[in-house]
Amino acid sequence: FFSDGNVVHVSGEVNPLDDVSVIETELALADLETVQRRMEKTARQLKTGKAEYKEEFTELEKISKLLAEGKKPSPSPLVLELQLLSAKPCIYVANMDEDQITNLEDVPFYSEFIKYAKDNHAEVIPISADLEVGLLDLSEEERNEYFDVLGISYESGLARLVKKSYALLKLLTFYTVKGPETRAWTIQRGTKAPEAAGKIHSDMEEGFIKAEVVSFDILEALGSFNAAREKGEVRVEGRDYEIEDGDVVLFRFRA
Repeated sequence: FFSDGNVVHVSGEVNPLDDVSVIETELALADLETVQRRMEKTARQLKTGKAEYKEEFTELEKISKLLAEGKKPSPSPLVLELQLLSAKPCIYVANMDEDQITNLEDVPFYSEFIKYAKDNHAEVIPISADLEVGLLDLSEEERNEYFDVLGISYESGLARLVKKSYALLKLLTFYTVKGPETRAWTIQRGTKAPEAAGKIHSDMEEGFIKAEVVSFDILEALGSFNAAREKGEVRVEGRDYEIEDGDVVLFRFRA
């Protein structure tokens, strides 16, 4: 979104909407190649006379037509199987200069870009990479003082990107503690305790007995798992428990 004489834009001018159009065209062309290869394979299988191949070929034709028209195919088992790039969830990172990030309403193309993203069910994260590089050597206190002077509330662009990505992909993080070692594990929302244990080791899922659970915030405040247990903050959960974001879990299982 920013203009800088030291940064040469391929088209000679800054227009984020044009940039997105170019990228999405390239993704659609790549997807078309994927679909066409699958159509060639399915066309050969049509000779078997099986109805499933006829249905698949018909769906592939519809997907191909949508891509050729610059439209995104809706998620379906076949679209997901093909892993089409243009059908995946999308986040746009809008890079700006320091003045722009504090006055988003005055940034050229920004309001139009927000509307475009909303119409296409996408997220937009405004960041100022130049500003963040300049803040790397400052302490957290110094950064907060700087933002107070600017009169803005600002969270790291990387942190916001990670949070948005996790939300968009329906992911969460849980933790395990063993002695001085703490590990973070990423799983899908809705994952039950035995499956989460299986992310660590398959034996833990097969021999699952129970999960002892405490939230990260409580554990941080009390200092240790044993202290949390003494305060009655550790819950015992069974097979049907769905792991929540920020859970610290001790799995009990048969070896």
